[in-house]
Parts: sequence; C-alpha cells; structure tokens
Amino acid sequence: MEFGIPSPVKPPVNPAGIFETEVVTDRYIFRCVFHEMQSFLPILMFAFTRSISAGIRDTLANFITGEMKLYSEYLEYGMFKGWINVPPAYRV
Repeated sequence: MEFGIPSPVKPPVNPAGIFETEVVTDRYIFRCVFHEMQSFLPILMFAFTRSISAGIRDTLANFITGEMKLYSEYLEYGMFKGWINVPPAYRV
C-alpha cells in the first residue's frame, strides 16, 4: 500500500467454495478476448507492411484502424471494471 504496488486478487475465504463457483467468469472471458486482440494487432501490421497491392493496403488500413478503435474501447471498459493489471508507476 505504501508504494502503490497492486496486489493479485485475494483467494476466497472458504477454500471449499472454490469448486462451487463458475469457472468461466466475465473477467476470464474479457482477459481471453483482450489477449487475443493484443496478439492479433501485430499480425495485421505485418500483413499491411508486406502487401504490394494498393487496394489490399487500403482495405487493411481501414480494418486496422477499426481494430485499434475497438481495442481502445475494450481497454477502457476493462480499466473501468478493474480487470486490467496495471504495473506500478515508477516514481523518483
């Protein structure tokens, strides 16, 4: 708390209750989709840089722009819900 370092999610108080909860939670679904979005953006950029056709580059540029907007909105939603692991800020 003193240094502002985020801690991991606390385990449940009742260990027997672990098996009664849902395995697939909203947080889990969000993180899976978020990581897939993060890993797909470089693939799109690679395809854009390797394309020699102007038409394909225009199509990819529009698609990449849309994906970046969607990623930004999804990131904001995750931050609002508290599902993004934020690294500690470096303070001098």
